[in-house]
Amino acid sequence: MNEVTYIDNMIELLGWAATAVVLAGFIVNSRGQHLLALALWLVGDIAWTIYDVCIDNYSHMVLSSAIIAINLYGYKNIKAKDESNNLGEGQRSA
Repeated sequence: MNEVTYIDNMIELLGWAATAVVLAGFIVNSRGQHLLALALWLVGDIAWTIYDVCIDNYSHMVLSSAIIAINLYGYKNIKAKDESNNLGEGQRSA
């Protein structure tokens, strides 16, 4: 008989929590809150990566890791764009 342990339940909960966080990221992204969406996706994908290691799902772990890298790249680009827009606004008001 295969007994489900506390650890098994926590691993399962981690997978569902990661899914919920990533879905929340899509919702806030659709509302135009792009930095918050990226933050949620990062948290969710990090959780998925941990979950994937726990269940030996290495192909999805690689996908989640790539998505983390893409989100970090997107965050960097959004911050750079925001900084250049702020510089432009300061120059116009002078």
